[in-house]
Amino acid sequence: MIGGIDLHAGTVAVSSARDYAHAVLTALLGALVWALLEPIPLVSGVLALVAWIAAVKWRYRLGWFRSGAV
Repeated sequence: MIGGIDLHAGTVAVSSARDYAHAVLTALLGALVWALLEPIPLVSGVLALVAWIAAVKWRYRLGWFRSGAV
């Protein structure tokens, strides 16, 4: 829920955001992706961050830069 609030605020700032429920679902998907990639040794943080940004990019149809800004 907290991640959804942050995500919603970020998407309002950089794009035409959808509703809060969309942000919560995107935050849940991002957390799932992060949890799946975190156990990989050495590069887990970088892979998880890129995957989370990709999830935001996919759900909000933004570019890489705007998704990273969110």
